[in-house]
Amino acid sequence: MRIIDAYRAIDMIDEWLDSVGTVLVGKGLSSYGELIGCIEDTPTLTPPNEPLTLEQLREMNGEPVWVTSARERGNIPSRWVLFAGVSKSKRNSDVFVFATTGGIGQGYEAANYGKTWNAYRRPPEGEEDT
Repeated sequence: MRIIDAYRAIDMIDEWLDSVGTVLVGKGLSSYGELIGCIEDTPTLTPPNEPLTLEQLREMNGEPVWVTSARERGNIPSRWVLFAGVSKSKRNSDVFVFATTGGIGQGYEAANYGKTWNAYRRPPEGEEDT
């Protein structure tokens, strides 16, 4: 399977038609409009949006990520944050630090990843992008 840019494909077909002047359309298609309609109606492939691995997250310094969290001290809503790096906790475990609105930092322990928090490249299906 290969993802294509349908609009670029249509432009390429138009360029080709301009160069040859005519086209024979087979396999049950009777017109240029039907051919373009098939391209436009082709489903868009959306890459999977699995939670990032901690290794992937480490490589995203300064980039936005979508964090979901169910922290012990109350539910913190899912939101966009900037990954600001990794530090060490008092217990010497890795803490992933994110900058939130207003420059406030929020830390999440690596040991709790997948249990109380996750990070994604974009909001998971069904989550609102605010």
